[in-house]
Amino acid sequence: MTARSNVGGWLQRAAGLHQGGRLEEAERLYDEVLKVDRRNPDALNLKGLIASQRNRHAESLTLFDRAIAAFATFPDAHFNKAAALAALGRFEDALRSYRDAIRLNPTYADARLNFGTLLYQQGKEGEAIAAFRAMTTACARDARGFYNLGHCLVRSASASADASTRSTVAKEAVAALTRAQTLDPGNADVRLTLGDAQALCGNYAEAADSLRAALQSASTWPVERHAETLSTLGEHFRKLQRHDAAVATQREALQLNPQHHLIQFNLAAALHDAKHLDEAEALYKKIIAENPAFTKAITNLGDVYRDKNLHEDAISLFEQALAIEPAFQGYANIAATMTDLGWLTTGLMVHDRTLSLGTLDATARLNRALTLLSIGRFDVGWAEHEARFDAAHIGTIRRPPPEWRGEDLAGKRILVWTEQGAGDQILHASMIPDVISRAKHVLIECVARMAPVFARSFPGTTVIGRHNSLSSASDGETFDVQIAAGSLGQYLRRSFADFPRKGAYLKADPAKTEHFRKSYEALAGERRIVGIAWRSRNPRIGSNKSAELANLAAILQTPNVMFVNLQYGDCAAELAEARTRLGVDIFNDPAIDSLTDMDSFFAQVAAMDAVVTTSNTAVHVAASQNIPTWLLLPRAKGTLWYWFQHRADSPWYPSLTITRAHDADTQEPWEIEPAGRVASALARWTAAAEPRRT
Repeated sequence: MTARSNVGGWLQRAAGLHQGGRLEEAERLYDEVLKVDRRNPDALNLKGLIASQRNRHAESLTLFDRAIAAFATFPDAHFNKAAALAALGRFEDALRSYRDAIRLNPTYADARLNFGTLLYQQGKEGEAIAAFRAMTTACARDARGFYNLGHCLVRSASASADASTRSTVAKEAVAALTRAQTLDPGNADVRLTLGDAQALCGNYAEAADSLRAALQSASTWPVERHAETLSTLGEHFRKLQRHDAAVATQREALQLNPQHHLIQFNLAAALHDAKHLDEAEALYKKIIAENPAFTKAITNLGDVYRDKNLHEDAISLFEQALAIEPAFQGYANIAATMTDLGWLTTGLMVHDRTLSLGTLDATARLNRALTLLSIGRFDVGWAEHEARFDAAHIGTIRRPPPEWRGEDLAGKRILVWTEQGAGDQILHASMIPDVISRAKHVLIECVARMAPVFARSFPGTTVIGRHNSLSSASDGETFDVQIAAGSLGQYLRRSFADFPRKGAYLKADPAKTEHFRKSYEALAGERRIVGIAWRSRNPRIGSNKSAELANLAAILQTPNVMFVNLQYGDCAAELAEARTRLGVDIFNDPAIDSLTDMDSFFAQVAAMDAVVTTSNTAVHVAASQNIPTWLLLPRAKGTLWYWFQHRADSPWYPSLTITRAHDADTQEPWEIEPAGRVASALARWTAAAEPRRT
């Protein structure tokens, strides 16, 4: 038997030794092969691989080049050469060799993976994304391609300043990572990154589910990573307004890593949102004592003081943060505090100072816009109001073009899509008749619970209900242009003169209204029927514009009135307290749940003679139907922009009377004083008005 006939056996034995880590023995056998066949590509390639493994990269390159010279279409040699080149820092040469390996074997998953990874490491994010997209096509059963594509897309979306682009990229990331999860269901990293993508889409409930699944699968994660993931989960709960869950999860994360300042910070933020202001204050102070230059913690402590109405202390902290980091946000926070105090012009001056230093972030631009709108500066305010699309706390995502920009709508179909809370959607709907008068056809996309009301109120339009507030339900519909309902004002409400003095523009179901009216009249007798609501669930300022029912005693004790509960949510305890303490029996209709059945709630409100409420959904439902309505507003903080300043009437709602708290320096709850004035007005109205009959 000749030596050449032993080559196959030597290579097989050498490969086994190589795989077993016995590199010296394997290398000697490769040398034996090369003595017999100096151009043997397998021996050259594998000996080159051993040289690379021993960090003899220059030597390995010579061997890989010899293997390629002997067998030009040898993809493994090109792949190993690329790895050696990358180890030497010759990244462009490495990328070329990876391309050669992929060209020779398009389904070479490891080559595609390394190629995309190296592109990403070199800052070529767009090329990396393209490379991983190609990998998902060529290697459709390899989870790594989908995972890395999703990972790169998440990073790209996170860095994007444009909300629409961020949403589009994040949706592709979700799709890629969902596929990776299907292919590799036990991979905790895939689930974790999928949660990041879902959060970027605003789907925090789905993101929380993904993170919980990741934590269950992550048996090998170090405790620090486990703690950080728990803290991220707590942040998702916070954005879902699941305050107790957010606090509990952050506490659990902090137990795992007690010195982690970011987890401490996230716990303080959760405590703040849960209105545990004293505990949040103490924790922020601890964080700042250990990290005196942590400007975000200093700023957030200032926000806690704002919520405690300690405005001077808040401004002092914002100035402290500015001294450390002369960032624009510090001025914006001072401006917001001025607005809390009702000093709108002063706050606007501070905002303008911020503008002179550079570009405001989205939240600051939006706050400036709301200040401008609240003082009737529609010319500038509406345009700046578009910043809400970039403000994360608003959660409104811009739709792709073509967007209506005020041009002639004759002969065109336009989609108007609602946004934000129910009250905003009702208020914005007052502009829909203007659009109907201009366009060939109007499509209205709204949350599903508003669809019956809009369909009845705007006959001849196409009303499309959606169940997810962040998704589009109008896919497949044809239209020429689209616009968010909150953007209509810049074209239709340019001055107070543009607000038509019209009556009801939303209509309740007549049959339901008659049913409720007859039912309530049977209970009321000759008394007037007045609806009452007192609380707001607005996550940012709801507590500031909410009242305690017991503090509305002056209103509730008005003679010849039967009060009907219009407050959403569970308020049985408050109704019982009013009955016990005040001797007032507020009727609660168990058939109504405005959170799920808005159509019936509209009919219930339409059955009222009048409504008294704080700033919540009830005021919009009542006033949009032209029902006499009294609105109680706090002095400054908690007053939404669309109630404007120093007005007792509303250009949006002709039937609305606004009663604002006075500036009196008093420690009593804000609602007590304006409630007295509403009670007097209600008593006069009750005495003067004839009972309404259906």
